[in-house]
Amino acid sequence: MRDRAKSYLAAALLACCAALPALAAEPVKIIFDTDMDSDCDDAAALALLHALADNGEAEILATMCSATHPFSAPCTDAINTYYGRPNLPIGVPKVMVSTMASGDTRPYVGPSDICMMYSVTDVQGINPDTDEADTRPT
Repeated sequence: MRDRAKSYLAAALLACCAALPALAAEPVKIIFDTDMDSDCDDAAALALLHALADNGEAEILATMCSATHPFSAPCTDAINTYYGRPNLPIGVPKVMVSTMASGDTRPYVGPSDICMMYSVTDVQGINPDTDEADTRPT
């Protein structure tokens, strides 16, 4: 019984010693990119990131808000302020490529200085529809 207790104690001590270098490591510098909008995953991810920063495991340099909703960036700022980091820079896109740009974009971007450009082709490459259109004789 005594040998088993010594083995457990040795294993616990070894685990603690192995964790020491991780505790002394520099925090990871992070620029957080979010599409903060109608779902909760980005708010939860940002909350977890702030917890890591509070533990010294991460350093939040800035947040990038890639959603076009007018309250996305203010919401990100409110979360940062709640967690004690009110002066984190927040970036927002100024040019957005979207198939929605061919129509009335006011419901999506409102009165903003975002330049919306229609995507001539898919961002991820040629899809079957555009591939067929490219091979037809003109």
